Amino acid sequence: LNSNVFVAECRDNWEKEKKVQPGQPAYDFTLSDIDGKVYKLSDFRGKYVLIEFSASWCGWCKKEIPHIRKAYEQLKDRNIVFITMMMDTEREQWIRDMKREEIGWLCLTDLKGMKKSPLVDAYNLRGLPDSFVVDPEGYIIRRDLRGGEVLDYLSEVVTEYQNEF
Repeated sequence: LNSNVFVAECRDNWEKEKKVQPGQPAYDFTLSDIDGKVYKLSDFRGKYVLIEFSASWCGWCKKEIPHIRKAYEQLKDRNIVFITMMMDTEREQWIRDMKREEIGWLCLTDLKGMKKSPLVDAYNLRGLPDSFVVDPEGYIIRRDLRGGEVLDYLSEVVTEYQNEF
């Protein structure tokens, strides 16, 4: 019996994972920034979007911020939007962390955390940090960029896009 439960769980995980592979449409979230302004992923059609999932309590996430900042500073004037999705539950922690880490790009949250946020299922988040690159049509083209890959990969894609015109 246990092996059937295990097989069912594996099958369920595989189905969820298939929905977030390159070529699949990215989940169109609706989230707020620190001022309560609401954003949807579809607001950014026509641009590339780096979605980075993070949290104030995530030590590994902090190690990614300098790489994202470097990419943001070099590419922010191009056809790309940077979004950090904070998977926190406490508004004060979220705001404190955003200021401490000097996140100058878009930082959104639903304050539902890893247990209750629909983002966890929609993006099949198994842990943090995690990231997705979404193309101008709203499709996932890359997942889980880390470190220097952030700038290298995004520079390549954003430049390619600009060369098409």
